[in-house]
Amino acid sequence: MSRRIPGALRVRIAEAEPVALAERGGRLVLLDAAGRVLPFDPSIVAADLPVADTDSGVARLLSRIRETDPRFFGRIERGLKWRTDVALDLPAGRVLFRTGASADEIRDLLLVEQYLTQTGKRWKELDARFASRVFVRGMGA
Repeated sequence: MSRRIPGALRVRIAEAEPVALAERGGRLVLLDAAGRVLPFDPSIVAADLPVADTDSGVARLLSRIRETDPRFFGRIERGLKWRTDVALDLPAGRVLFRTGASADEIRDLLLVEQYLTQTGKRWKELDARFASRVFVRGMGA
């Protein structure tokens, strides 16, 4: 909000979209991309979102993933702060990203996951925290 003389008031409104559900004080709350709690009750406003830690890095990454690949975002069950990075739990396993992972790094991981799926390989963890590399752990046929 800003004020201009004489007597004019300018108000700027920006919509904040929820990217995750988080537990706070024994109840679920909605988080925006900056990790701020939104003033909505998720029990009233239906939200099909992953459950996440109340952490701005986790929330920013979830927002970036939703922008990059909404289908991938829809498969995320949980987002956790993991040391200084982010762990995402999917039905198939866990994915690790740097907090500031780029859209290209997200797409790189998705290409590896797609290849593993097409070749019938199962995995427990995909680690995309390293420059231009995705490490696969717990791989089996």
